[in-house]
Amino acid sequence: MSPKVNTLSTNAAKVAAGGVVLVARQILVAFSSAGVGIVLARKLSTAEFGMYAVVTLIMTSSYLLVEAGFSAAAVQHREVPTRRRLAVVYGAQLSVAVVLAGLLVGLNPSICAPFHDVRDARACIYLCAIGVVFVPFSTIGVIQLERALRLAESGALLAVRPIVFNVVAAIAALSGLRVVGLGVAFLASSVSAVPYVLWRVGMPPLPSFAFREIRDLWRFAWFNAMASLVNALKDAANPLVIGLVVGATAVGRVNWAQQVAVLGTYLVMVFSRLLLPAFARMQSDRVRMGQAAEQVLFWLNAVTALVVCGTLASISSITTLIYGDRWTAAIPLVCLLSVANVLTPASIVCSGLLNATGSAAVVFKAALGWLAATWVGVLVLVPMLGENSYGYANIAAQGVTVWLIVKTRSEVAFRPVRSIAEPWIASGICFCLASVLVGRFFDNASWARLVAVSVSGAAGFAVLIVVLSRKRINWFLLQLRGG
Repeated sequence: MSPKVNTLSTNAAKVAAGGVVLVARQILVAFSSAGVGIVLARKLSTAEFGMYAVVTLIMTSSYLLVEAGFSAAAVQHREVPTRRRLAVVYGAQLSVAVVLAGLLVGLNPSICAPFHDVRDARACIYLCAIGVVFVPFSTIGVIQLERALRLAESGALLAVRPIVFNVVAAIAALSGLRVVGLGVAFLASSVSAVPYVLWRVGMPPLPSFAFREIRDLWRFAWFNAMASLVNALKDAANPLVIGLVVGATAVGRVNWAQQVAVLGTYLVMVFSRLLLPAFARMQSDRVRMGQAAEQVLFWLNAVTALVVCGTLASISSITTLIYGDRWTAAIPLVCLLSVANVLTPASIVCSGLLNATGSAAVVFKAALGWLAATWVGVLVLVPMLGENSYGYANIAAQGVTVWLIVKTRSEVAFRPVRSIAEPWIASGICFCLASVLVGRFFDNASWARLVAVSVSGAAGFAVLIVVLSRKRINWFLLQLRGG
């Protein structure tokens, strides 16, 4: 076997192993996030649940800003970064973390202004500021692991922080710490990654601040980081914007609706990290890259459609039995946000393709478009529609996703329509029939109805999806046999 084939086989094995760990990580994160969401929804007031949205925003944006896209840049770049260059990257990330921590301390009164009735809100933000300082220690470890295609280990590292946060936040809420427990959970999650980095990667290099030495990484890294950040702000900051207009209670309801609506995308979000290294190694064969994109798009839509349609078919039962009656007012918003999730897998696949081909600027423009569409939509519609304006704005923003698909097809030839439509139509039919034919025999808000509709709908969908995907399964098996 030639060295080139040997290397490709090794890389494929690494990506496959990383995919398994990343999927396992996402499953653990999904279950722990759903669990902590249920605990907090029952233990915190609606306004206090809004503070959960604030802490989530800080956690997401701080990681993205500190990581600064260097992990993706190191994977996409042809040369392996030297320890000297890693030291400069570490210095850049540490500088960003210190600035962010200072901003959190200085802006604490403004951040907590909509939550003036929430006890210990400021103490929570101070704890978050301390936690931000520890973030660079984990981000530099992720860069080194992903550049070496040690995706299984990077997946484990990425799993530590959210799982620790969810576990500590749930324990704190059950112990009566309430909002301050969210800050403790953020700090614990940031510190928890340190032992793993020391074990699997070793001590990071001493930070250097000679930023000119990494200018070749800056352009791709900046676009990639800003696209991820803007994407996160689109979803995480809008509840706060609504809260400024409607009140802290609306922040809690919007945050809860978003938590439920994204259940269907938890598992597919893992591919936002896996697709870049996988597609990047197919750059020389755009035909195969397009074929792979079609297969991935189909299965991501299948997973998303199964969870989203299953949730909507029993949304009343899920809300009443699991979260509590006080959240039923937010059910219409859950339905609106779920409609917007139809094109989420397509945006993930297209972003992976464009980043792999070096077109991160296009992804950044799309992220700006999503942000502008949702923010403008919310600001225009919130006086008339209240918190439901967020759902309508998200649906309108899918026009940007259509534009992203068109731009991606100009770079890589693939056919997305069938891969999107088939799973959603199949899932919609199965769960509608299950809700009408099976659900009619049970009380609307009962565990029996929830289980019966979910099991029968999922079984019908499994049969249909196997019938629809016989050629896709054969293609996948052929790829495995070919290495």
